[in-house]
Amino acid sequence: WYRKMIFEQTQKGKAFEILIECHLLELLVFLKRLRDEKAQSGESPFEGTLSFLQNHFFEKIDIPLLAKMAGMSYRSFTDYFKKATQKTFTDYLTDLRIAYAQKRLRETGSILFSAYDAGFTDLSHFYRVFKSRTKMTPKGYLKQTEG
Repeated sequence: WYRKMIFEQTQKGKAFEILIECHLLELLVFLKRLRDEKAQSGESPFEGTLSFLQNHFFEKIDIPLLAKMAGMSYRSFTDYFKKATQKTFTDYLTDLRIAYAQKRLRETGSILFSAYDAGFTDLSHFYRVFKSRTKMTPKGYLKQTEG
């Protein structure tokens, strides 16, 4: 959010002040939801990061943020993450996104919409990752689920 706000401020477009306010509101909503999730869950800080990933996998997420949420260093977090999940952070996040993309493909039939809805920002990257994980293209997956 910070980068978005800085970008908007440097552009000084017609509505940059409104856009900055919108980004600030997004950040406040995000922080409020995060606090509420932690308060309701009663889980450990690390488990909270897994819950966070389950609820926010479609957003841009970086390890330093999660490590800070868990109260761990970057290295400790990645080591603990791998031990706890048997996957690297990237593999875990990718699996969440691909599973969701498959669900959205079945629901909508739209490859583009499903890819972006699942958090992929590049369609060619989505195709490569989807095929490497499912052993078929998104279009092949759609054909298989239809018939």
